Amino acid sequence: ANRQLEASEETLILVRLRYQAGAALLDELLGREADLTEARTGWLNSIITHNQAQFDLLLAVGGP
Repeated sequence: ANRQLEASEETLILVRLRYQAGAALLDELLGREADLTEARTGWLNSIITHNQAQFDLLLAVGGP
């Protein structure tokens, strides 16, 4: 998820530069912004899943 996030951020930067130079359309820019939002959501979900697994393990071994 982290590599996906980094790739989406880099792609958006490049498309923004192309858009500012008139070499990309608005729908391409908006599409890359949507891709970045999806990548961020995936990254956050992976953190939540990891934290939930750690908590479940803690409970399984007699933690709080």
